[in-house]
Amino acid sequence: MDVYHELPAPESELGKDLVWEKARRHMYGTIVGMCVRLSECRLEKNPEATKARVRGGVWIFMHEIRQKGIESYR
Repeated sequence: MDVYHELPAPESELGKDLVWEKARRHMYGTIVGMCVRLSECRLEKNPEATKARVRGGVWIFMHEIRQKGIESYR
């Protein structure tokens, strides 16, 4: 197992809302942390979206939400 970046607390609102792209060693974009917000996917195109079936949303990178991720452990 490889760890590339920190994650928000899974029980936090942020942790529950993010859907992560699977990381692979040779794919730089995914190893720095790529995700979408499930809540945004539901608002935009698919109100019935689940973490298993996400459509829509905007890619977010870990560096954009890093501080919120750290604060989710407080």
